[in-house]
Amino acid sequence: MLIDTAGIDDEVDIGQLRIDKTLNTIDKVDLGIVVISDYIISKYETQIIEKLKDLNTPFFIINTKTDL
Repeated sequence: MLIDTAGIDDEVDIGQLRIDKTLNTIDKVDLGIVVISDYIISKYETQIIEKLKDLNTPFFIINTKTDL
């Protein structure tokens, strides 16, 4: 099963609820896929990566938007 989360850089009113749900979902995955843009790992992706490492969950990083 693939779970696509909202991410954790959401700054709208409902954003904290989305962030909490995303971070709680990480506890349930067998493999993490962290998507970054233009080779930049922001503080948000770093937070997800650290949580995956703490849980000993394997992950890989996908880079997008390199053609822009």
